[in-house]
Amino acid sequence: MRVPLAVAAISMVMFSGCGPEDGEPAPPATPRTLILPTNVTRIDVSAPDDHMLKQIVSRPEIERILAFLAGHRSGWKYSNVGFPTPPVELFFYSGDHRLGRFGAGRYRADCRDPSPGYFESDLALNGQLPLHGIGASEADLSAFLALLGIPNYSLDTNDC
Repeated sequence: MRVPLAVAAISMVMFSGCGPEDGEPAPPATPRTLILPTNVTRIDVSAPDDHMLKQIVSRPEIERILAFLAGHRSGWKYSNVGFPTPPVELFFYSGDHRLGRFGAGRYRADCRDPSPGYFESDLALNGQLPLHGIGASEADLSAFLALLGIPNYSLDTNDC
């Protein structure tokens, strides 16, 4: 009698883990397209320690940022190892409702990724986890910071 119980217990352990957390969608196997947020009324620009660097409420500034995102919509991929915490993140809001986030960072020189930097976002799944990312060129990173009005902000990370 104990043998079937032990087999059942081992089976439960073997088949119960190592997937997405409860409530998280399974990561898609193919690259995704970034879904642009709509009805954005505010963008909070934050540092990794949640310090707000800037708050953007101007409609023309919001439109320029959304246009930048529109130019980087394709090829978003899920990473099993994740992405470093980006040194700058944009949180998009419609009123008090958070629509999603978009972050940018620069890899260390010893990282295996051939891109100098990356963008990461939950907008590839319409504001839901898991995060997706794409490589970013030095020109993309510079244009992004200039667009935010913080051209000299450091995007360097300590992670790969």
